[in-house]
Amino acid sequence: MWSLFPKNTWPEEAFNPVPLFKLTAQKIVQHYGDGEVLRIVDRPHDGARNVWKEHEGDFAEQYQAYPSYYVVEHSGGAAGKVVAITFDDGPSEYTGKILDILKQKQVPSTFFVIGLNAEQFPSMIQREFTEGHTLGNHTYSHPNIAKESESMTKLELNTTLRLIEHQTGRGTILFRPPYNADSEPQTPDEMVPIDRAEALGYTTIGEKIDPRDWEQGTTADKILTEVLDQKMMVI
Repeated sequence: MWSLFPKNTWPEEAFNPVPLFKLTAQKIVQHYGDGEVLRIVDRPHDGARNVWKEHEGDFAEQYQAYPSYYVVEHSGGAAGKVVAITFDDGPSEYTGKILDILKQKQVPSTFFVIGLNAEQFPSMIQREFTEGHTLGNHTYSHPNIAKESESMTKLELNTTLRLIEHQTGRGTILFRPPYNADSEPQTPDEMVPIDRAEALGYTTIGEKIDPRDWEQGTTADKILTEVLDQKMMVI
């Protein structure tokens, strides 16, 4: 790098290499692997280097540590026509109808429940469990965890976990964060929920394919088209 700059751009007396010693970690998230099971394999940390001027007038540098950023490993991907169906934000007044269809079609699914809703529909939590579905934690009140304190995050997850345990007699280690972190996090802020959940022993399950069923005026045909279109993009 130093050979690209004219020597007269670095005055001997004015040049101060101290600001170059610290290498700030890049504000990006790197992903590798395939699947919706997310695991953080490296966390951001700054790097360090030494910069000095040689007797001949040239500059030299030496790296003591390279900077790093969030690195996320994806696993759980399956080849062929395999679909994992998940439901977020419930239970609700519609959960019973969904369970009827799943039972009729003999399709096991995963329900990422909100604690506040679990309090209102405890029978639905019990039915999801007894009919062979998997339960996951989707926080208690669906906050943006990146904007909450660590203690509040712990309270959100622990409260929902206790509700699940109370209704089913079993716990869960599966977690899906609200908002953008549930798809493929791209910024350090979106990594905060995953990082905190891992510290509490959870495994984060992502959601690359969003059927956008929450959009006003959507239909079953539109949901199917959305899923198939996104599936092709993922492949």
